[in-house]
Amino acid sequence: MAVALVRGAPASTEVAEPEAVGNALEAALGAAAAQLVVPAGWDRGEYVARSNDVLDVVSVLLSWLRPPDAGADPLVQLSQHGCALPQRVLRGAVRRAAGPLALRCLQFLDPQQPWAAVATRAKATFVLEWLARALNAPDRSTVLSTLLPGMLEALDFASWETMPATKHVTLALVQSIRHPHLGTHVARVVPPLLQLADHFEADNRVHGLRGLAHVLTQVDPTDLRHPGLDQVRHCDHTGGWGGGGGGGRKKKKKKKKKLKKMIMVIKKKK
Repeated sequence: MAVALVRGAPASTEVAEPEAVGNALEAALGAAAAQLVVPAGWDRGEYVARSNDVLDVVSVLLSWLRPPDAGADPLVQLSQHGCALPQRVLRGAVRRAAGPLALRCLQFLDPQQPWAAVATRAKATFVLEWLARALNAPDRSTVLSTLLPGMLEALDFASWETMPATKHVTLALVQSIRHPHLGTHVARVVPPLLQLADHFEADNRVHGLRGLAHVLTQVDPTDLRHPGLDQVRHCDHTGGWGGGGGGGRKKKKKKKKKLKKMIMVIKKKK
């Protein structure tokens, strides 16, 4: 079914099981997202070739769904052009698969990263723009904010030390979301950033502190006092988080002052 969707079935084709076709579309986009993960011990030539092939297939599929005029909703237009698949099924399938796919496309937008070839950047940008239109989002910040819960779930931050792109994607994701959208996600984005900022390697600390600096400038002070967020004290490097308990206020104040100083250093370097 997924192959038929990519190739483009005739408009007159009758869909006997719309839910099954929607599931096939969701599976195809989900499989594409999984293929775009930069694996541990990756080979640049092999990965760039594979990611180009995967994004080619995704681009063909989304181009088939794309409306004639860029201002219209692509899913609505597809239904109007004779597709027998119910609009609710199509929209639901795309939305469920959009989070992981958008997350993987983000990793190609930074030209300084070795896995971000020129061709893959252009295709990844097309996918993100298509998703923004499909979700009726006015800009990238809005669409990423909408998809953030699913994107963080797909991030698998617990294994970030062995996955080369994870920390870059985390920073790119946070920096792509601005005020007022970031405030509602503070409790989700701060823990992984703190884990990076607390790492023994300087490059990881820089990534974490840049993300935290962005949070401080794009989030209202009231959102920073999210219930339970101030209980996060430290993290270990296996993905577990410490919290609450003793330590006293003096230790907490020292940590805050140290963090603010480190963030100021990062800002000056930028």
